[in-house]
Amino acid sequence: MAAATILVVEDESIVGMDLRRRLSAMGYSVPPVAASREDALRTAAETRPDLVLMDIRLKGYVDGIEIAGKLREMLDVPHVYLTAYSDPATLARAKVTEPFGYIVKPFDDETLRRTLEMALYRRQKERQLKQSEACLKTTFHCASEGLIATDDNGRVVLMNRTAEDLTGWSREEGRTRDLFEVLQVVTQAGAQNPVRAVFDKGVETPLTGLLQPAHGGHQIAITGNATPIVDDLGNVTGAVVAFGKTI
Repeated sequence: MAAATILVVEDESIVGMDLRRRLSAMGYSVPPVAASREDALRTAAETRPDLVLMDIRLKGYVDGIEIAGKLREMLDVPHVYLTAYSDPATLARAKVTEPFGYIVKPFDDETLRRTLEMALYRRQKERQLKQSEACLKTTFHCASEGLIATDDNGRVVLMNRTAEDLTGWSREEGRTRDLFEVLQVVTQAGAQNPVRAVFDKGVETPLTGLLQPAHGGHQIAITGNATPIVDDLGNVTGAVVAFGKTI
C-alpha cells in the first residue's frame, strides 16, 4: 500500500521543515511545505494529499481556517489543525470547517502519530461511505420500478425517474413534500394509505391500490411495498416505497 500523503501548511520555515522531517520518519509522503494560501492551493491540486496538517495562525490576512475550508470545498481534502491558540473564539471558527482533529503546540511525536492515524482512518471510512452512497444512489435512480425515500417525518428526500412518471411529480416538486401528498393511493378499504403503517407500526407493508397522479391525471393501478428504515436502536428514521403498475 502506498504511503499516505500529508501536506504541511506552515509559514514558519523552521517549524515546517521539522514537521516534514518528523512525518517522513513516520513513513508518510510529504510534499514541500506550503507557506501561504497560494502555495497550499497549488501544491494540494498537484499532489492530491490524503490529509493537510494546517497551522491555524498564518501571517497575512488569510489564516489557516480559511485555507482549510477552501481545500475542503475545492478538493475534498480533510485537515488536522496545528495551533498554539485554544481560545473559544478560534475553536468556534475552526469547527465550521469540520476538521479531523486538533494538535495543540507544543506536541510530541506520539501525539502527532496518533492524531494523524485517527484522521487517516476517518478519511478512509468517509471515502468508503461516499462510494457506497454513490453506488446506492445510482442503483436507486436506475431501478425500473418507482422508488421514493423519505426522512423520519415522512417527507420525500429522493424520487427516481419511474416514480416521477407514475406520480406526476418531478423530483424538484416532490422533494420535502409529505409522502402522502405525492403518493396518493386509494385501496378497496377506502382512502387510508396503507403506507402509514410503516410509520405507525414500523413494519413492512404491502401496497396495492389506485394511485392518483398529480394535476388530475387518470388513476393508475399499482402494487408494491413500503419498508421502514430503522436505526440501531430500532427507531424508524424513514421509509423506502417501491411500486409499479399492476400487470
